[in-house]
Amino acid sequence: MAATQQWPERDDPLLTALKPIQRRTLKKRWLLLCELPQLSAWPPAKLLRHVVESIDAEKTLKRAAARRDKGEEDVRLLDVLIEQAQSVQDPDAFIELLERPVENQAGGVLISTVHGAKGLEWPLVAVAGVNEEDFPHYSRDNPLSDERLEEERRLFYVAITRAQEQLLVLHDGGVHRPSRFIAESAWQDSMRVASCLASASPPAASLQVTSVALVKRYLARLGRDDIALAPAQVEEAKVGYSGDAHFYPGQRLLHAVFGEGEVAAVEGSISDPVIDVRFDQAGRRRLIARRAPIELLENGSTLAG
Repeated sequence: MAATQQWPERDDPLLTALKPIQRRTLKKRWLLLCELPQLSAWPPAKLLRHVVESIDAEKTLKRAAARRDKGEEDVRLLDVLIEQAQSVQDPDAFIELLERPVENQAGGVLISTVHGAKGLEWPLVAVAGVNEEDFPHYSRDNPLSDERLEEERRLFYVAITRAQEQLLVLHDGGVHRPSRFIAESAWQDSMRVASCLASASPPAASLQVTSVALVKRYLARLGRDDIALAPAQVEEAKVGYSGDAHFYPGQRLLHAVFGEGEVAAVEGSISDPVIDVRFDQAGRRRLIARRAPIELLENGSTLAG
């Protein structure tokens, strides 16, 4: 076929072994290959769109998404690929951009799936979309089994360990709660340790961390045996609700577990309201105000009871 540029006869053994849909797909791609030399002058973005449409790439990837999780990532990456193609004017420059995406862009950002980042490292890594239902990925129709949860947890470990120096873990702060993996990563300990290491002198008091043994091993590898550690103290939650407290949208409050947040809506009776709170770090939650361990805030400070 490549030598003759001729489509084989219907009874050719090459075609008789294929199913009808396979023959149609093969012919469509063969015609595209024959056409490509005539389109060499097209800009990369136009050429790439033509290829995607000719082989029904998006439809193929969407069908694959129902069978494998990576399919949905592929569909999103296809859009990114076309967008990148718009930044160059000839195919050679586009190929060079694909081979060295960061080096060939001033201030470039490399976008990668976690699977594609395995074995690679960068000074700064941002892991986006770390929300429940996204990472770990699940839905009402696709519930999370114990096995899949462990697989997602291992994938999260791969993602955060791609960072050599700085790591940003981002959640959208919308209707989805932050991923359980954020709490499991003990990020508060990391921030405390980073602040301590950045200081010119070791802290006068012991640094409180959740896992003393783990942090001690880390500090030992850095040669920082001068930093004393102690188990973090867990304070008892104080219920700051009073019967005459008034809740309203925009009210700032402090929850003993979820931290600071803002009241988005108030429902129910005045004497026993249900409040919808948008927490800075824990996403959106509905609380029975009388029973929740909360304190009202005003101008960033706790209201005195």
